[in-house]
Amino acid sequence: MSLNENVRKIRLLKGLSQENMAEHLGLSQSQYNRMETGMQTITEERLVKLAELLNLEVEVLKEFDKIPFLVNNVDNQHGGNNGFNVSYALSVQEKEQYEARIKYLEEEIQFLRRLLEKQKLE
Repeated sequence: MSLNENVRKIRLLKGLSQENMAEHLGLSQSQYNRMETGMQTITEERLVKLAELLNLEVEVLKEFDKIPFLVNNVDNQHGGNNGFNVSYALSVQEKEQYEARIKYLEEEIQFLRRLLEKQKLE
């Protein structure tokens, strides 16, 4: 997948229109369309602006089709554009470490809850 296709896919995942993107970049919709369809090259300067607008690192825009990740749509609480969280795939070892940490924290929460209940009874 090319850079322009990555930009298009991310824009669609975020629920943004070409018009909205063009406005934020100071372009007409037709200029933006030419960029997104590959008829116009995306300059490095414009790439940085796109990354800022999409709230992503430039490298994610460039390598979007090659990076293993999960995408979770999230709504902006203030009525703004939809966003998404990029969660990179974890190795088995990383997953096991996170699961162990989560288990430990859950046990600690239970201990603290019991401690609070005991203090309330005293």
